[in-house]
Amino acid sequence: MNGIIHDSHGFFYRDKVLQYYKSLPIILHEKLLSISTIVFYMFNHVLFSPESVWEKNVEFTESNEKTEKMELEITSNLHSNLFHGRLFEKKMIEIIKEGKVEEIKDLPISEEEEASVLSKTSYIRSNKNHIITLITIVSRASIEGGLHEEIALSLHNRFIQQVEEMDTLDEIRELAKEVLYIYAKKVRQAKNECYSKTITTCKDYIYKHIYENISHNDIARTVGLSPKYLSVLFKKEVGSTVSTYIQQMKTDEAKKLLAYSKTPISEICTLLSFNDQSYFTKVFKKVTGVTPKFYRERFHLLDYID
Repeated sequence: MNGIIHDSHGFFYRDKVLQYYKSLPIILHEKLLSISTIVFYMFNHVLFSPESVWEKNVEFTESNEKTEKMELEITSNLHSNLFHGRLFEKKMIEIIKEGKVEEIKDLPISEEEEASVLSKTSYIRSNKNHIITLITIVSRASIEGGLHEEIALSLHNRFIQQVEEMDTLDEIRELAKEVLYIYAKKVRQAKNECYSKTITTCKDYIYKHIYENISHNDIARTVGLSPKYLSVLFKKEVGSTVSTYIQQMKTDEAKKLLAYSKTPISEICTLLSFNDQSYFTKVFKKVTGVTPKFYRERFHLLDYID
């Protein structure tokens, strides 16, 4: 309430506003429904029983099971708020460093804003501070992802100046999305500049078909080269064979699923088009040095320890 009063410049009415909100009664649904049916009868001379209204109103037809499930989810969210905040940050950093523009739409930016109140005097100021922190984190991640430091810092300063000039939450939230998209796009451009157009097309093909069974021949046909020549060119520019690169990308995708979802390992194996779980485990261990099960357990353990 203090933040809302501050943002609306209602300092002279602070005591009245607080007194008003404190005076508002909390009425249970059952009592409110009874009062409403009486008021409706007074105006319209039509009497409904509270029970019939209750049955027809969509908002009050949820089963006890659904209500209990929702309450459990709320409790779970309260207990794991810090944990999920860290997961959000790690996932965001990973997306920016890799230039994965397509994955930004899945980031819960608005939820993250609610996770930390950085100013007790103003709700807008709190959100501004949060977005400034986000800009700083994303800027550093982009530099680690290969974006030139001068470009990253120039964007950083420009975005912070924009934040300070904004007056509404909608503007701030829109800017947060723009920050992520622009940094991710710049990182992707920087990465693509290191490779020829042919190899960039190959890498994009692998990324877009990561959940399919990708073959060397399919990639060769996409870029109009013979499989043999593509092997030589790919090895020369990327430093690994096409098959090794595909395994690396599939493993990276598996790491995200293991870290940020509760999808069973057997299902992850199927999703990524591995022949069987033992082969998936073998490839995963070859790339990361640990098994998928160990990776998931260690990832979550480290988050709780941090």
